[in-house]
Amino acid sequence: MDYSKWDHIEVSDDEDDTHPNIDTASLFRWRHEARLNRDREWKEEKEKFVKEKKEHTQALQKARREYEDGVKNNASNVKQLEENLKQLEIKDKEWQEREKEMNKKERLRPLNVDTISHEGKSRTVINKDALKEKPDLEEDNDEVHEEAAERLKNFTEKYEKEIKKFGLFSRPLDSKIYLEEHPFLVCDETANHLVLWCLDLAMEEI
Repeated sequence: MDYSKWDHIEVSDDEDDTHPNIDTASLFRWRHEARLNRDREWKEEKEKFVKEKKEHTQALQKARREYEDGVKNNASNVKQLEENLKQLEIKDKEWQEREKEMNKKERLRPLNVDTISHEGKSRTVINKDALKEKPDLEEDNDEVHEEAAERLKNFTEKYEKEIKKFGLFSRPLDSKIYLEEHPFLVCDETANHLVLWCLDLAMEEI
């Protein structure tokens, strides 16, 4: 079985590789902040690309209009206008390649809650479980870890079939579509169970 797919899932609180001498809560915060920084840098890179490509497109359209008007009016600088248009058309091909690269980078970005999920319809449902206070992960104590383990156990028992079906997808697009149809799977419990499942499978092959 190919486990490489899970290399592209980012989870800020994966405890499996936490050294006992490292402050777990601080490590979680650091990982989360690092992911947010990468997301922010990617957003800025995309915005810059869109802005510069728009400016190029406008310049290309302007050059075409000027060249067409020059030919129509038999302007004296028509050769210069033609050369300017050719240069921009060459750059346009470069922009098309850059756009393909940006789209590829977008597809290969690691999956996480922020990049997978988006709000379609929203509603508020209040029940007794929702009113229970969720323990703060920054409180690094046995009680918190026990409650987290219990949440993972309960979640896995309830959604193990859906989690494993998601885990068997080989194409990122299929995974994305499935998560959009099952948004309740976009959580740390799903990612943690997948990691444990992969470890179990790997141990069986040893």
